[in-house]
Amino acid sequence: MRLHYIDWLRVSAFAILILYHSSVAFFPDLSWLVSSPERSPELSLVMMFPRVWRLPLLFFVSGMGT
Repeated sequence: MRLHYIDWLRVSAFAILILYHSSVAFFPDLSWLVSSPERSPELSLVMMFPRVWRLPLLFFVSGMGT
């Protein structure tokens, strides 16, 4: 039996992952491979929220897929 809400949770988790990693270049407190001279402390504060639960969510979704 396929649970479609798990599929949408997986899509949402990977969308958050892509958004998070594309915004890391603008964080003022991280030195990353690619950095921008335009830094955004507000973006860093907003992205601290998914920083806490994005990896456990990906592990949960991959476990549900198996």
